[in-house]
Amino acid sequence: MSINWRCVFAVLDPRRNFRLRLGIAIGSVALILSILLSLLVGYTASKQLEASTGKFFTDLSYQMSDKLDRGMFERYRDIQIAATLETLYKSDSSQDAKHALLEKLQNTYNDYAWIGLASPDGKVLVSTGGILEGLDVSTRPWFINGKMQNAYVGDVHQALMLAQILPNHTGEPLRFVDVTAQVKEQNNFIGVLGAHLSWQWAKKVQDSVLRTVAQRDKVEMLVLSKNGDILLAPPSFKQQGSQLKSFQLAQTGKNSYTVETWSDGKQYLTGFSPSIGYLDYPGLNWVVLVRQRTDIAFAGAITLQRQVLIYGVVLGIVSALLSWLVANRIVKPILAISSAAEKIRAGHNQVNIPVIRGRDEIATLSVSLNRLVNTLENQQFSLQNLNEELEKDIIARQQAETEARILNQELEKRVQQRTIQLEAANQELEAFSYSVSHDLSAPLRRIESFSQILLKKCSNQLDATSNVYLNRISYSVKQMQQLIQDLLFLSQASRSEIHLQKINLSEMAYAISQDLFVTEPKRQVLFCIPEGVTAFADKRLIYSVLENLIGNAWKYTRNIEYARIEFGIVENKDGSASKSPIYFVRDNGAGFNMKYHDKLFSPFQRLHSEAEFEGTGIGLATVQRIINRHEGKIWAESTVGFGATFYFTV
Repeated sequence: MSINWRCVFAVLDPRRNFRLRLGIAIGSVALILSILLSLLVGYTASKQLEASTGKFFTDLSYQMSDKLDRGMFERYRDIQIAATLETLYKSDSSQDAKHALLEKLQNTYNDYAWIGLASPDGKVLVSTGGILEGLDVSTRPWFINGKMQNAYVGDVHQALMLAQILPNHTGEPLRFVDVTAQVKEQNNFIGVLGAHLSWQWAKKVQDSVLRTVAQRDKVEMLVLSKNGDILLAPPSFKQQGSQLKSFQLAQTGKNSYTVETWSDGKQYLTGFSPSIGYLDYPGLNWVVLVRQRTDIAFAGAITLQRQVLIYGVVLGIVSALLSWLVANRIVKPILAISSAAEKIRAGHNQVNIPVIRGRDEIATLSVSLNRLVNTLENQQFSLQNLNEELEKDIIARQQAETEARILNQELEKRVQQRTIQLEAANQELEAFSYSVSHDLSAPLRRIESFSQILLKKCSNQLDATSNVYLNRISYSVKQMQQLIQDLLFLSQASRSEIHLQKINLSEMAYAISQDLFVTEPKRQVLFCIPEGVTAFADKRLIYSVLENLIGNAWKYTRNIEYARIEFGIVENKDGSASKSPIYFVRDNGAGFNMKYHDKLFSPFQRLHSEAEFEGTGIGLATVQRIINRHEGKIWAESTVGFGATFYFTV
């Protein structure tokens, strides 16, 4: 019997099998929740272990540093007390008595490697075991510092003079801690009593502290000097301690713990405690570190996390199987309904949707589908009739669209023709305006010349009325010439080519302001022009824009005692310039009524009488045409009596 693998794959395809999809979904949710729970449990447990173990390591490091400080305090006190005994400083004390005293002191504490009394010149007078007696120790640090201080404690160092004399069963170089005190008789300096304390003493203290953690795996303790040098550490440890985060934190005086990476590339949980001395013993600023690898310190949390994950995976698999069984019970009646619906789709009109008994959603669905099929069969006939009517409507609509398309094409042709005619008319109008303005200039110049000649040569022969008439003729000619000049520039602004370049508007505005002061040098006007305002525009045309706008501001502030004219760029709220610069010219002059704003840029439109302010009414129209040719915008804001602000972009 052959296996139909296609059917098998179809059954196992989640896209075609609701039961399998539901089982996978619930199992996946359970698995994801298990993973999240395991991560949360692992994180929480790790933090709790870090806190508890870190505090424990901090306590260990503090115990070690405290024991070291107390031990050093006792030796510090022993030597100071011994230095005050009469046997040492009395001149009549025998050498044997001094020997006996030092030997007794050494026997009270076995970690005294050597104790000796040196004279002021550095010669050893008496010592334990007679070692170094008669030798010069004046260059040794313990003697030099002991001679300068009443009591002195030297940091750990290797033995030099005693290295070959004293027995050493450890196989490691002998290292000592120096403790000295001055010997005096009635404030007279007799010598220096010095003791070398074997550093093996610190190893014994370490063993006594770590004895309480015998059950903990691979807990290591280190003692570092104030410079980070290793004083006590596992034999394999070679790292410079000053680079450690824990060492740096301990130097601030803290007793705490941290997680850090050491020189072997592994992470350690490290507790630390600084040595701060005890009572009058000042301390040597040692730092005690207690460390353990994080994979060992947090092993319990990792194990718990794995257990939670395993239980979650098992729960997810069980949930998926149960979901598959429940889904199978739910899907069975749905499959029966689906089979009947498929037969109806294939054209079997005598098939009915099976009605499922019960009151649940599937039973309700089967009843609704059964009614739906009956309703659809009744509506099918109605739809056929409706489709026939729709076909007729579509044909009629297509005919109407065809007619509308033909009409639109005719309208587009007419618009194109009218546009061409309008452009031609505009060109003729501009040419006419240019020609008329140009042709009028010559007669006006002659009228002006003859008027001036009459005024100069015949003014004495004419009466006062005739002179007034001649002056009026001259003034009117100048007005007409200005109007013609403005019309010519307006025509040129519409016809001339534009050459775009980067222009310094600040320099241009400043030059215009200086020209205005030349025309009326007695006026008191404050110009506010910032440096570095630039634009990308035609230099000649944009000069005309600024000349008109600043000239208008100059004109309309004529009656203001403290006139102010400002040019610049509109800034954002944060003080920066916008990406598309908006330039402005602002004054505190006469202003205008915003009700007539729409007439502002129209040719020959004036918002003030000529008796108040002279002008032709062409300037702002020219400005707008130049701005339009730069594809920019221009607008204005004003209040009567409080000045006006013109804004433009290019």
